[in-house]
Amino acid sequence: MMKFQDSHSGEQLNAEKIILETLKQQYFTGDSTIHFGETPSVLGVKLDGYSVEPLVLVEIWARVGKAIGAHPDKVMSDFAKMVLIEKMLGRKGRKIFAVICEDAIRFLQGKSWYRKFADVHDIEIVLVKVPEALKTQIRMAQVRQASKMPKKLKQRPG
Repeated sequence: MMKFQDSHSGEQLNAEKIILETLKQQYFTGDSTIHFGETPSVLGVKLDGYSVEPLVLVEIWARVGKAIGAHPDKVMSDFAKMVLIEKMLGRKGRKIFAVICEDAIRFLQGKSWYRKFADVHDIEIVLVKVPEALKTQIRMAQVRQASKMPKKLKQRPG
């Protein structure tokens, strides 16, 4: 049996696959050319979804509930990966940050610098509708992960 890191559970990895497929169905219905595959290894950066033509770069955050601790840093890292790959390829692409819970991205709303970064770099923040059963699985994994996390990491100062 494969052992997953506590910070990224098997449930969340499975959810990312489902979210990517759901994103494709909900947002690319008429575009049969979209095929999400592996990010080319020569780039040295792995994305959750990558389409060559048209160029579509996708990062997925399978989080249910409010962002806590270092979550905003994780999101910014995902944003930076998409911007980096676009620059390395030397051409513009569609950059999508897909989430399944509005509460998780509240910190991206309003006039925060996080939001400004997304806007300046044309990063679309897309709320993907998934079954409640999937959200429940993710929530259970998050509870398990939180129980193993040191208390000082659970809250973000100030």
